[in-house]
Amino acid sequence: MIRKKIESLMEKTIKDLQKEGVLLDFEIPEIEVEYPQSKNYGDYSTNIAMRIAKLAKKKPIEIANLITKSFNQLIAKLPFSKVEIVKPGFINFFISE
Repeated sequence: MIRKKIESLMEKTIKDLQKEGVLLDFEIPEIEVEYPQSKNYGDYSTNIAMRIAKLAKKKPIEIANLITKSFNQLIAKLPFSKVEIVKPGFINFFISE
């Protein structure tokens, strides 16, 4: 359930950034939120910033920063202790204890 909620909020965040003109307008590929192989990378992780970098004509890390900044405003009601960015552009989600 949380995984699907993250995917949905990520898509909304990207669309909002496109509407604001922060990101170019392009068709958003399927957003995949995975379980990382190591707990060091959180409870969930996505590589969407790397997947849309060419479409957005920006560096993955820059996109991850934009998404995370906007996304953090939407996740107040979700049980995350932190959301972090790891080079080259992964976004990792840690669930609160």
